[in-house]
Amino acid sequence: MSTDSPPQNDNDNDDDNSIGGLIKKGIDALPIPLWALIAIGVVVALLIICICGCCCWRRCCRSRSSSKRRKKSRSPDTMKREPRMPKERVDLKTFRSETMAQEIQPKEPFLTPSPSQGGTLNRGGGGGGGGGYLSPRKASSLSRGSSLDYSLYTGDDSGGGGSAMSVLSPGTCGRLRYGLEYDFQNQVMTIIVHECRDLAAKDRGGSSDPYVKVCILPNKRLKYQTKVHKKTLNPVFNETFAFRDMEFKSIRDRTVFFEVYDFDQLTRHDLIGVLTVPLENVDLTQTTSKMEELKEASKTEGITDYGEILFALCYLPTATRLQVVIMKARNLKAMDITGKSDPYAKISFMLDGKRIKKKKTSVKKNTLKPVWNESFQFDCPKEKLDRISLIISVVDYDTLGRNDGIGQVEIGPRIPALGGQHWRQMLSQPRKQLAQWHVLSEFRPLPKK
Repeated sequence: MSTDSPPQNDNDNDDDNSIGGLIKKGIDALPIPLWALIAIGVVVALLIICICGCCCWRRCCRSRSSSKRRKKSRSPDTMKREPRMPKERVDLKTFRSETMAQEIQPKEPFLTPSPSQGGTLNRGGGGGGGGGYLSPRKASSLSRGSSLDYSLYTGDDSGGGGSAMSVLSPGTCGRLRYGLEYDFQNQVMTIIVHECRDLAAKDRGGSSDPYVKVCILPNKRLKYQTKVHKKTLNPVFNETFAFRDMEFKSIRDRTVFFEVYDFDQLTRHDLIGVLTVPLENVDLTQTTSKMEELKEASKTEGITDYGEILFALCYLPTATRLQVVIMKARNLKAMDITGKSDPYAKISFMLDGKRIKKKKTSVKKNTLKPVWNESFQFDCPKEKLDRISLIISVVDYDTLGRNDGIGQVEIGPRIPALGGQHWRQMLSQPRKQLAQWHVLSEFRPLPKK
């Protein structure tokens, strides 16, 4: 009998329990043949090598391009051809985009008196444009030039064209001549805006496009506006405004408030100066005419209650479509606790006073100056143009509660003031986008169907 067989079995067991044996057993147990495993390993290795090579190549290209740019910027040829110019500071508040205004805006402003504000009488006054009701906007700081010789700023300070001379003091922005007349029988306070003299220049050309707003404090809601006079610092208005239901008992505690603005078609209107006239110091038994100096306004004056919205209208007669481009808004009323809002714009397409369609923009989070730049189109046949109107609303979006309306503006053929002027200008210039800032009024929800 042979005694060599047991040691052979021990050696076989040791080989099977080694690492190589375990790997071999695992490979044999797989349903994939050995050559397939080798092919997969080679493919994975090639992929890893290719990825590493691409990353290295991109880094090399970037370093080469940056080094070339540095060499070009440092080369003497480029320095000779493009010498560095000294940096100049540009005052963006006084900058006006004339090119943009000519492309999408007519030369004359869309402003006419608003009859809805009650009894405005125009007894004269020329000059381009019209007047209309507008809420005050945020006042920009008044820009001052170099030192001025105030002795040159003289003029007639009397009501009847005498020879009295007056000199502007350094803290003023010009002068305003006004008239006051009170009707005791009908309880009507009549305010006449005659003219302005030596106004501060707010435009780049050394001129202004002035107009005057007037109200009787503390009621800032009822406000009238004169016509806009183009490119002048000495406008003559001669416009009369009537404030009704002014009881004599309470009128002594009120103050007439004048605001002189510089009109801009696409940018914020600049506040030139203000004038306050307490009625307790005025003799109401006779007509008063006086010229006084305007004062600089604080930064908090001129802010609208609800804000403003910029949008463009365009009518396509061939396709019979009305295009509305909602661009942006500014100075919106804060509706959230954080002092901000989540605004979106809503367009209501009205036919004979009934809403036919509505479209909305996207919601802009946590801002009072949203920018949308979103376009919408509505089918609008020519025979229905005189029956169609638009209501553009700005609404604050709430995730849990009800959405709150911030303000709205109405545009159509029968809308007074700016809304009607913008609509008629769109029809007179088809296939052309006409953009205009509109002041938001109080939000009024439409009745449900």
